[in-house]
Amino acid sequence: MNREDRSIWSYGRNLMREARISWFLRVLSVLLLVWIVEPGLSQVTSNQIVDQNSPTRYVVSKNQLLTPEKALKATYRAREDLLHGKQESARKEIQRALDISPHCALALSLHGIVGYQDKDDAEAARAFQRSIDEDPTFGAAYLGLGTVLISEGRFREALIPLDRAVSQLPDSWLTHFQIAFAHLSLRESVSGLKEIGNAERFAGNDEEARSGLAYLRGVAYLQLNNSVAARESLQQAVGSSPNGAYAPLARKSLEQLNPFVEKSQ
Repeated sequence: MNREDRSIWSYGRNLMREARISWFLRVLSVLLLVWIVEPGLSQVTSNQIVDQNSPTRYVVSKNQLLTPEKALKATYRAREDLLHGKQESARKEIQRALDISPHCALALSLHGIVGYQDKDDAEAARAFQRSIDEDPTFGAAYLGLGTVLISEGRFREALIPLDRAVSQLPDSWLTHFQIAFAHLSLRESVSGLKEIGNAERFAGNDEEARSGLAYLRGVAYLQLNNSVAARESLQQAVGSSPNGAYAPLARKSLEQLNPFVEKSQ
């Protein structure tokens, strides 16, 4: 590896550090985690059952089925409050749900999301782990715990709950996004690119998701010393969502990367 290659690789490593602590990435992850907290789960296991009273016959976990209705209603109100930025109201509803049903996995995961949003990673991790203990089928809790571990820089550890999240949330682009993020932070560029490809299969037309994935691909190519491909991906990140969370990071990356690309051409 020559001096130029080392400079590009160092730049890619620093870019990952910037992305990891980015306020934009944290907020986006929180919002998507909230959307994943849904009443229906995707598969039937020994811990799940089909709700015969539901017109859609969706699958629910036994934990949810045994949760009192008042606690579930408080949990759903908390979820809506979080989605609309009503933090204090959400906290009250989460606490109300846990006072009624301390074992409610849904409420515990929402508590974890609030802790993560408050940057209290220790509390968030405890809440997500409690949610997993109460309901081993609840994919959002695994995703939440993996996200917290990433925030703490514990990337290898994060892959364990994230892999479990994939089995419970097979269609979640965010799960694959976080796995890719962890691999890239461990400098495992090829594995990161594979997970980015998996995430793209489920991202659909979500412009922000496409922007984030293009941004991560740009980082992966930087780590592989492919500055031309990196620039193309970073430009795609800006073009997919010019006013989104990843565009400022991608623009800054392009400004720093252009001298490398021009020199190589």
